[in-house]
Amino acid sequence: MYRFLAILLVSLTLLSNGAEAVEFCQADLNWTEPTLNDDGSLLTDLASYEVWNGCGQTGIYDTVKVVLAPATSDAVLG
Repeated sequence: MYRFLAILLVSLTLLSNGAEAVEFCQADLNWTEPTLNDDGSLLTDLASYEVWNGCGQTGIYDTVKVVLAPATSDAVLG
């Protein structure tokens, strides 16, 4: 019982000292399916798309998810 009260007290203290609630968002993505490879030949073997996420000018990106072709839209939750 005392452990629970101690955890509750610490949590309430953190919240009262400016801790903010996390807000989730959704990005709806749409794209046109590519039809050509870089060399101009027909694209016939597209298996999936990789959705990447990055922040700022750091150049650090993470793969958020893989979307299987022939899909042309998806949603990313964060």
